[in-house]
Amino acid sequence: MLKTVLSYGLYLIVGLAIGIGASKGYQWMTAASEYTIGDFAEYHAVNNSKVIVLGTAWCKYCAKTRRLFESLNVEYQDYDVEKNSQYQSIYQELGAGPVPIILIDDVKIVGFRKEIIMQFLTAKGLHQG
Repeated sequence: MLKTVLSYGLYLIVGLAIGIGASKGYQWMTAASEYTIGDFAEYHAVNNSKVIVLGTAWCKYCAKTRRLFESLNVEYQDYDVEKNSQYQSIYQELGAGPVPIILIDDVKIVGFRKEIIMQFLTAKGLHQG
């Protein structure tokens, strides 16, 4: 009897470990990149800006992004994707999803990722780090 209970307990533990490991492995393999390098020149040409924020008025991370750029005196274009159909189209072309979407020259950053934003502002000569 004890041997049977221990065997079932061992099977349960091994099964849980495999399930958790598979779940974590899938999350790791499908995780979104922190940034994407691409040709975003057509979006910058609209307002001749090197930095664009696509976001909404209610998004707290969009607000944090705007405050960061303002505190660094970085010129940027602010595209509210809920109030302008042209900006909504750009947002859709860029893959939609979470806001903000930040374009810094040829770099797309999804979400407020301060370290990545600072890295590319400095690399593109838009801020003296």
